[in-house]
Amino acid sequence: MKTKQNKPETNFNKWIIIVLVGLGVISIAGLIILDKRFTLDDKSFGREVGNMFLQIISVGVVGTILSLLLAKYNKQQEELLKRNELIRISNENTNQFKKEIIQQLNKIYSNTKSVRRMLRAKGFSIPYYDALEKEDAILRLKVYDNAVEQLNSFQLELEMILKELETNGSSFSDANSISGFITQMERYLGNIVSEYEEKRTTGVDKNSLEMKNLNEIKTLIEHTGEKSEFRLGFIEPYKKAVGAIRKELLDGVEHLPLPNTL
Repeated sequence: MKTKQNKPETNFNKWIIIVLVGLGVISIAGLIILDKRFTLDDKSFGREVGNMFLQIISVGVVGTILSLLLAKYNKQQEELLKRNELIRISNENTNQFKKEIIQQLNKIYSNTKSVRRMLRAKGFSIPYYDALEKEDAILRLKVYDNAVEQLNSFQLELEMILKELETNGSSFSDANSISGFITQMERYLGNIVSEYEEKRTTGVDKNSLEMKNLNEIKTLIEHTGEKSEFRLGFIEPYKKAVGAIRKELLDGVEHLPLPNTL
């Protein structure tokens, strides 16, 4: 569409230049003829006609061509400024989108660790590390309910982030890797929620559940070693996702195009 709109104007300018060049050639030819056939003394007819031809060349031809070139240059600069402004706004929106994802991931990570601490502190009648070692350890159902309710909310938030990444993947240089890391986090929480849906009604009484049947929530409560499921399935993917997005924020600055010259 842009090419079609500019084509008539380009053709019009081309014809103006052709006409002006033609006038210039005619004027120069006229000066040559005047020089050979007439005297160019002051106030002579030849001198007056010669001055007219010079005015046509200097004002009509050269002046108009310069005006056209200047107008074209100014238009190019105006278009460049508009394009640069659009790029700037686009970059700002993209960076803001990335920062918001980092903030969401930080919040989910922090809140998940908070849930983990509450499970450890309130989930058992004995210290959690002793409870994890006992075959008959009991987890308080009220604490379990509250914990999984929050974890389920975090999982849904991660699902929404993944949908945003799918829709706006072009904003990232490696959206697939970032989505992969976040998917690992979502699946880890999803496994805990799925276990809850399956085991919630298998308690020894109305107030507690046996820990030996809760393998997924156990991975969240137990000590975070180098090969623990919580570290491999949640902590490390979180760090990689946030690190990748932060790297894009630092490395993804687009340089604006340089101004065009005459």
